[in-house]
Amino acid sequence: MELLSEQQRSNIMKMADARLHSRLDKAGYRPDDVAQMERTQLLNEWAQVVVATQEQVEEADGEEQTPSVADAAGTEGYGDFGWVGVDPEVLKARIALEESKLDMQARLRKNKLDL
Repeated sequence: MELLSEQQRSNIMKMADARLHSRLDKAGYRPDDVAQMERTQLLNEWAQVVVATQEQVEEADGEEQTPSVADAAGTEGYGDFGWVGVDPEVLKARIALEESKLDMQARLRKNKLDL
C-alpha cells in the first residue's frame, strides 16, 4: 500500500469486500482463496495488483505514469476498460452481447408499435 498514491490508497480503502472479491477473481486469484481472506488481506492483495499493473505500464512505456487501472481501482463505472485481468476477447464478447440485447429490445418495441 505504501507504493500507491494517496488517492489510490483512498479509493482502495473505500471499496466494499464484495468488490474486492470480484476484482481479485478477475485478476486471476482463485475464488476459494479470495473467499477465505479477511478485509485487510483483501486490501493488501488488491493494492499489490494495482502496483504490479502500474509497474508493467511504466516498463512498457519507459517512463513513469499512473495507469488508468490504478485510477479506476476504487471507482464505480464501466467506461474505463483498463481493468486488471480483463481479457480483450471477453470485452468484445460482452460488447457483442450488449449490442444484441439492444437490437432485440428495439425489435420488441417495433413489434409492439406495429400491433
